[in-house]
Amino acid sequence: METFAICGIDHTTTTDDDEEHAQVIVDVAVIAADAAVDAPWERCVGETNIGLGLRRVGIAVRKAARTDAPAYVVDARISATRPGNDRGWTACAQLNGANPSLSSGGLTGSLRAPLLLWRRVAAPSDRAAPLVALRLTTGTPQKPWAPLSIPTTTNFPRTTALFDRRGQARLYGVRAPPMKAPPQILASWGRPPPRLADLVFDDDASVKRKPRDSLTFEEFSFSLTDATGAITFVSCVRFDAPLSNQQGAEIRCEPVAFCLLYRRSDARAAMRTACVELYRLYLSKHPRAFRVLLATLAHLPLPSPDERVDLRISFVDEDGSMAPLREISVRSSRLLRAGLRSVDDAQAWRAFLSSLAPDNLVRVVELALLERPLLVCASSTPSWFLDCLRAVLYPLHWALPCVDRVPRDIGHDLVSGVVPLLAACRLGPGAAPARNRCFSEPVDHSVVVVDLDSKEIDFGLKLHASAPRISQMHRRRCCGALRVIGDIDGEGVAIRDVFAQLVASVLEGHRACLNLQKRDTRRLSVSDIIDAKRFSRGDPFRCELGETQAFAEFVRRAVEPDVDDGAVDVTVGGLAAQLRARDETTIECSAAVTLPCVASTEETNWASLVGDASERVDFEDLRMRIQTASASDAATPAERYRRDALAAAGRSQLNLDADPARGAVRDVAELHFLTLPRFVRRRRTAAQMAWGLLRALGLLRHLLANRLVPSEAAWRALLLAAGQIKATATDLTVREFARDVARALFREMQAWDIKIGPQTFALWSLAVAGDEDAGYATEDDELAAPRLFARSATWSAEDAGNECPWLWDAGAQFCQERGVSTADLGVLCAKDDDACYAPGDAFFGRGGSPPTPKLPEASERRIVLKPGAVGCEACGARAPEPAVLAAVLHGCLGQSACAKCGASGDGVKPTLVVLDSVIGPQVVAYLAPRAIRLDVDARIRRHGEASLAAARVVADAPDVFYSALWWSARLRLPPPFRGRGDHALHLALQSSSGDVGKDDRLAGARDAFGTLPRSGLEVWLPAF
Repeated sequence: METFAICGIDHTTTTDDDEEHAQVIVDVAVIAADAAVDAPWERCVGETNIGLGLRRVGIAVRKAARTDAPAYVVDARISATRPGNDRGWTACAQLNGANPSLSSGGLTGSLRAPLLLWRRVAAPSDRAAPLVALRLTTGTPQKPWAPLSIPTTTNFPRTTALFDRRGQARLYGVRAPPMKAPPQILASWGRPPPRLADLVFDDDASVKRKPRDSLTFEEFSFSLTDATGAITFVSCVRFDAPLSNQQGAEIRCEPVAFCLLYRRSDARAAMRTACVELYRLYLSKHPRAFRVLLATLAHLPLPSPDERVDLRISFVDEDGSMAPLREISVRSSRLLRAGLRSVDDAQAWRAFLSSLAPDNLVRVVELALLERPLLVCASSTPSWFLDCLRAVLYPLHWALPCVDRVPRDIGHDLVSGVVPLLAACRLGPGAAPARNRCFSEPVDHSVVVVDLDSKEIDFGLKLHASAPRISQMHRRRCCGALRVIGDIDGEGVAIRDVFAQLVASVLEGHRACLNLQKRDTRRLSVSDIIDAKRFSRGDPFRCELGETQAFAEFVRRAVEPDVDDGAVDVTVGGLAAQLRARDETTIECSAAVTLPCVASTEETNWASLVGDASERVDFEDLRMRIQTASASDAATPAERYRRDALAAAGRSQLNLDADPARGAVRDVAELHFLTLPRFVRRRRTAAQMAWGLLRALGLLRHLLANRLVPSEAAWRALLLAAGQIKATATDLTVREFARDVARALFREMQAWDIKIGPQTFALWSLAVAGDEDAGYATEDDELAAPRLFARSATWSAEDAGNECPWLWDAGAQFCQERGVSTADLGVLCAKDDDACYAPGDAFFGRGGSPPTPKLPEASERRIVLKPGAVGCEACGARAPEPAVLAAVLHGCLGQSACAKCGASGDGVKPTLVVLDSVIGPQVVAYLAPRAIRLDVDARIRRHGEASLAAARVVADAPDVFYSALWWSARLRLPPPFRGRGDHALHLALQSSSGDVGKDDRLAGARDAFGTLPRSGLEVWLPAF
């Protein structure tokens, strides 16, 4: 929580900007028409005949400064009895006598009672409109005069007849407007933003008398945006607080609000809960518990949403039992991690769906897309409508001002400005059109007014009513889908999904219209980045959309790296389906806060209730647990961007292949793609970087030839490596090679019908864009190419050039088939196609036995891997290595009976026996490639690209490291995890002996990973 504030009406001071009403009437008296008046009294205009005696009387008043008056006259009446039941009425005394009667002459005998002049006074805290002038006249004066004394025929028939017959004057008065009571911050923790109280009390709130059983309570939320674009979210509870202990059915109360201000948008539900609990503690007269809850919120260590940490705070009494206070739970939002705006309020989404007819709701969304000025109004300020409206514009974002709550006193000038804006306000009472009831003056016709109470749209100008519309077919689909929406969750995913399809229909084909010849698009206009005429295709809606700020930002994000590039792409599939694919496990961190048990019943003011922020709650242990759960090596925006690029966007991209053995081959290959950007960044020369990319292209060629299509994350890794080479290589030929490779990769993705997301497209645009002659603007851009593609601070030793030469030949063949020249790299395409395949009988081989490597003479790290023996405890039979391998690939080891004796093998767990000359002997789990791939993806998400270093993997997850070595060597591939290159690597794979060789899964496993010779398989790398 950033800050807490109690907002209220300050009833101790008032201001009035109208100088004409600076003096108000504080007393009234009856005087004879010819009597003299002494200061400070002054005679009012007009006289009246009091009856048969023809005596004439007038009225005198005494005035005082409005700010100095302890009480002033707010009403006057001529009546024989007390007007109404209010005890505030008193009879006025005569100025020079004790008789206050207006009819002390002959009328007394003809009436049941004499007519008296009555007055009612009020204190400034009542905010009632004071009288500033009185007059007696037989005519009807013009405004601002209003009649105050109108005797009714029911109570005084003879008096009324006499008045009509004699022509006595009536009493008229002029009222000043109610005294302005500025809302103020009465107490706070932290420093609230300016005008916060004005936004909380956006209506004419004042101290009022209300029945004791009808005090109001309201809960709402809104947001504030400062000059830098930073958003602060505000959750409030507003209620009527009695001024003091009062008796009777009616009490005087002032409006007060508890406000919580915070930065994390998906914490809205938790903060709303906290606001209500603060209100309950206030009602229970428990100020110490109130301050403890404030301290809890103030010192709570909120993790960022992308850290996948859930926070839960419970409250206990001093004896350890659960306190009657609801938990504060802040959960990591999958929508924020997916790049969407969080509106965690199911009630708001239901109200949004039912606020307007479907066609009108679609029309409002269309106007918002076209950035027309919109003012949404209702009897209660509909801030929630603007929250939902901005959320359904995705992937576009409202880029102009938005005011969730418009104060009534400045609303007219604010919404009638030149810049279009979204705004919400409270409707005033009455039956006039909404345009006339929003503020003190009618809203300008250049603003579209949406009245949620009457469910109508007042377009104002014909320009707005005739604004272009989305195609009728897509509108009908959207309206039909809105009508059949059933359950709505807290984030309104079902509603978002419907509107996402509508917006996607408008943006369809925009990528084909982009111009990527120039690199630094921040220095270009939108018309230079995209061909607007080609995009609009004669559609009026697209034409106008192309001129909006939201579309300009969308286009720039498409070709430049952005923090939201990892978001879901609604143009390539349903929003709801993509969000389901992104569901991930989170880590929960919880803590308990002890509340004091002794309540305080003493009366306290707001400042003493809130305290001086000296209350403390110790969250050090919780903070350490959160840091441990969210620890990551990706500290800078560039590192986080690379981390998100290498992580799979959804579980659907990691689906198992129909054949587990073929899927395992793809998983092992993807390990090499994911580690390629780090490998390239640690190469010393441009040629070494290009050769590393060339080997990866050779592996990609083999996968595509066997119709094994890598996930989008693997393609992004290849594009990231190509972009790094293009941005950092000093050799022009190497940069051109990387640019051509990126173009070829993009064409392959399109050919294989891969759904290209925003981050993939941004990385491709960086890799194929031209060089910027004037340099890159990096001052304010953390994701500029020099930072995003920064070279590693440490170098790895160069490989000797003979690391898997068959992959080089396959890579050169991939480039030749796609028109990418490699001649300048010193790599020529092999004339013999067999050179593109690995030696041996594995998936990428064409038979033959693997060569025996020349063992190094220098320092080496020797690793021997051997599967642990898998045998039957009943009969002692042992399974051969191919059978164990097949069972691991299919995930069925231990789930079937012994083939020899039929005994159950439920307790069997596969292992690898490791002899490592650096670490020593150990036994690790024999993991399938699918398990390794999922573990690596989780490591990237949590720790970033640095977690793929060999030393890190072998220390944190040795089973992953050695299992990856095992599977890579079986496929004749180099190890995916690379170290500093300080030692050569001598890797030896040995086979365990066995007796049982019958298994129907052996054929597929043998075709994919080959067989191990009896003497084993040895691999040597000069630099590991």
